Amino acid sequence: HALTGRVVEQTLYGKPHPVQYDFVETLLSELPVAAANGEMVAGPVDRFYMVGDNPLTDLRGANTAGPHWNSVLVRTGLWQGGPDDNDPTDPADKVAEDVGEAVDWIMRQEHSK
Repeated sequence: HALTGRVVEQTLYGKPHPVQYDFVETLLSELPVAAANGEMVAGPVDRFYMVGDNPLTDLRGANTAGPHWNSVLVRTGLWQGGPDDNDPTDPADKVAEDVGEAVDWIMRQEHSK
């Protein structure tokens, strides 16, 4: 900094910065989840999904958060590409028409594990 001569440290928050995704991983991994038999068990959660309509923030964040993150681009907001279009810079693992289709795809992914 020109006034003090010291380097100013900064922490960036918000998408697509990793702190958001790290926090979500920590939070969700601490919550109990329902097992296939209906019993509640503790994590760990091994796969996360980011559903969003903004490739620059939503998808970039998920795509850089690690291989256990999956990105789903929905066409119901900011993103207006065609049904077979994906963002060339920050591509999604799945492009869905809307959130309902995104959730259906996620459920199929989880049931196929």
